[in-house]
Amino acid sequence: MVHVKKNVGKYLDENAKNSRIIFPTDEDLQNSEFQLNIEEALPIYSQYWNKLKVGTN
Repeated sequence: MVHVKKNVGKYLDENAKNSRIIFPTDEDLQNSEFQLNIEEALPIYSQYWNKLKVGTN
């Protein structure tokens, strides 16, 4: 992760460089979940992404 942060660091402001949302710590990742197959959820994600893009409820 340090390698990635170093390479993109020149493009990010200080808040982004130090963001644990963008660059989670190993401890953060230990308490996270990762889902490989999101096929069932794609229509829902797409629906809400489209609402977000156009600003509707």
